[in-house]
Formats: sequence, structure tokens, C-alpha cells
Amino acid sequence: MTEPVFFKRPIGLSVGEIVTLTGATVRSIAHRDRRIYDIAPLDRAGPSDLSFLENSRYLEQLASTRAGACLMADRFADRAPAHVTVLLVREPYRAFVTVARALFADAMRPSSLFDAKGVASGAHVHPSARVENGVTIDPGAVVGPGAEI
Repeated sequence: MTEPVFFKRPIGLSVGEIVTLTGATVRSIAHRDRRIYDIAPLDRAGPSDLSFLENSRYLEQLASTRAGACLMADRFADRAPAHVTVLLVREPYRAFVTVARALFADAMRPSSLFDAKGVASGAHVHPSARVENGVTIDPGAVVGPGAEI
């Protein structure tokens, strides 16, 4: 494995696109074109990452974050470092999930790790199992009796 990632690198979203998705208010209009490519917790985020702050327990991490943008409630906005694009929302975690789903849309659709289609050779499907059209079953998978997929 050359890169420790689960999903393809997304094409990213601009801060403006994130504002449209979440209904956020941007504290600085100058940052609307900044691109966000990934998500990360405050303590691990970098300049192209989006993070969120919903709990005051993490204010210390906000002070030292390198995140490019952060979704947060208005009460935390003055504590953010100047380099962080502050996105004000009522429910930061909900907005964060909305953006994560948009960035990693492929993660919302199951796919084969083996580029298999249908029931792959090497998969074991019990004769009483019901498998609908369009289902992919990877090699090594076992589908037991009475299962419905």
C-alpha cells in the first residue's frame, strides 16, 4: 500500500461550495475560493483539511490547529487562529457530516475490492440464499442459508 487511505482522493470543494452545502456563514469572504480536499480532527488537520468544533473541551486543539477551515458555533469563532477559515453553523457536527458525504461520495456506495461483478468465483453462496440482481459478492465471502442480499 503506497498511501494509507481508504478512498480515492476527492477533487475537493471550495469554501464557497461548503457554504452552499451547509448554510454556513463565512467570517472572511476572502477565503471563499480556498479548496478543501479532506477532513481531519483539529489536532491532525492541515491547510487543505476541514475540521469542526462543537465542544469547548477541544478549544485548546482549536488554538493550535493547522486546519484550512473549521465548522463551529459563533461562540467559538473569536478563539480560532487567523489562518483558519471559520464557517459558522448552528450544528457543526451535522454540517461536517454533510461535507464529508459530499467529499467522499464514493464511500456512500459499496463497491468490490476485487472489481468483481455479480458472484465472484471463490465466493460461497448457500443454495437457499436469495441474491438480487446487481449484487456483487467478492471472492472469499460466505453467504449463509436463508440470507437475503
